[in-house]
Amino acid sequence: MSGDTELLVFGSWAILGTFPEAPEDLRASIEVDVQAKNLSERTDFIDGALGELSQFHATYGFYERPLPGGRRPRPEQASYVTTLLVEKLIDGETLMARPEALPVAAERRESIGRWVRLTLEDLV
Repeated sequence: MSGDTELLVFGSWAILGTFPEAPEDLRASIEVDVQAKNLSERTDFIDGALGELSQFHATYGFYERPLPGGRRPRPEQASYVTTLLVEKLIDGETLMARPEALPVAAERRESIGRWVRLTLEDLV
């Protein structure tokens, strides 16, 4: 496939590394966002073997979705993050500090920080 022996898992499936028994709604996606750890430029080679409509997909009911060029997505689904907070799988204070470290434009960091703050306020 990619020639790499390690994969990085992002998005909703990444939670399973720490919380393998995470609530069902956190494990509902059939797409697993992956990137070859050491050879990110070869991540697209994984798609043929593990991608949508592959034999792997037919056998196991989920598939990988490569993140070409080493992009690293951040969770954007409000319900997913809210569930993480409600189930106490992430800490609100820690989450509040994270936007400052994101490699995005200042306006985007401020927008994400504002969303986190408002989400936390709604849960109180």
